[in-house]
Amino acid sequence: VLLSRSSDLGGAETLVTHPSTVTHAEMPESEKNARGITSTMIRVAVGLENIDDLIEDFKNALEK
Repeated sequence: VLLSRSSDLGGAETLVTHPSTVTHAEMPESEKNARGITSTMIRVAVGLENIDDLIEDFKNALEK
């Protein structure tokens, strides 16, 4: 088992992270590949915000 340090992975707010460089940064690339952790993967931990606000935030982020 490979453990890694991480900053806070969430609270009440929605959090978007890049596992390959954040939570799994110290894992060898071969292990990431074996586990399906790619450089294009993002992790979304949905918080307690209003769904309409989240949808609008994601729309705005993806348009940039």
